[in-house]
Amino acid sequence: MLSYEFLKLFHIIAAFMFISFGVTALLSQSSKLVSALFGVCSLLTLIAGGGLIGALKQGMPSWVIAKLVIWVIIMAMVGVVNKRLPNYRTHAVGGLFILVGLATFYAVYKP
Repeated sequence: MLSYEFLKLFHIIAAFMFISFGVTALLSQSSKLVSALFGVCSLLTLIAGGGLIGALKQGMPSWVIAKLVIWVIIMAMVGVVNKRLPNYRTHAVGGLFILVGLATFYAVYKP
């Protein structure tokens, strides 16, 4: 079994890469490689977060559900804006940072 500290570090690194590739996908003429790396980092973030929830042995608190909803919104937003709404890419980056700030709030304060 992996330690809680390792899982937390892995989750933070994966989330940082997830955000970085999301911003890169939105601000550049996104290549298939960037989109693939965004998806892989998204999956790694989800897996590490699931490991953290398992290590806490608390079930699924409401703040975890809120973070999962934010994760789904970010995934959908990046995909939809890149494919269907390219004129709104810079606005989507602002939205991404707002959602990341909200997810960080939930992670730190666990309301």
